[in-house]
Amino acid sequence: MKKATITGICAGLAVCFSLPVQAQYATKVFDFLPAPGQFTNEAIAQSASGSNVIGNTSSMVSLGSFGGYIVLGFDQPIVNDPQNPFGVDFSVEGNSFAGNAYGQWCEPGAVQVMKDLNGDGLPNDGEWYELAGSDYYLSTTQRNVTVTYYNPHYSAGYAVPWAADNGTYGAMVVNRFHLHPYYPNPFDFEAHPIRDSVSFT
Repeated sequence: MKKATITGICAGLAVCFSLPVQAQYATKVFDFLPAPGQFTNEAIAQSASGSNVIGNTSSMVSLGSFGGYIVLGFDQPIVNDPQNPFGVDFSVEGNSFAGNAYGQWCEPGAVQVMKDLNGDGLPNDGEWYELAGSDYYLSTTQRNVTVTYYNPHYSAGYAVPWAADNGTYGAMVVNRFHLHPYYPNPFDFEAHPIRDSVSFT
């Protein structure tokens, strides 16, 4: 997966971003590529959809399945402010909601942050730090896994095969509510070499 941003990469499904008053909201999208998913190629997961989250928290962007990402920048640094409750200096809002047999639909994600050390406003330097999520320290959590999705080359909804470098494999099956192609449209996301397959780590 390409890693480049001033402050964050997030992988999961539908997410929007907000920051406390001193930093406000994301001001730039450096890169966006959803993984295959039910909303991929729809209004919240097309190449221009990343701009949905710029300057507000009322819109969403879908990152698709495992590995989809958006790279955002901010026009001022996020500071460690002791007045922020519980030390929360910025937030990433997900799309979880009540409604299934377990009481809630969850759309997990991973967040990485980085500081713009050379001050040029570009995601070209610095060290990445992954923020520890709810499952970060579990013994069952796997890291450094690469999943490759294969383009089925169908013009309508069709299962998207995938294989991981840990030996697992399967297919993302189309549901009856979203019957369009789930694999990212290579012509829409032409900045990325994804014609036949795409890999995320």
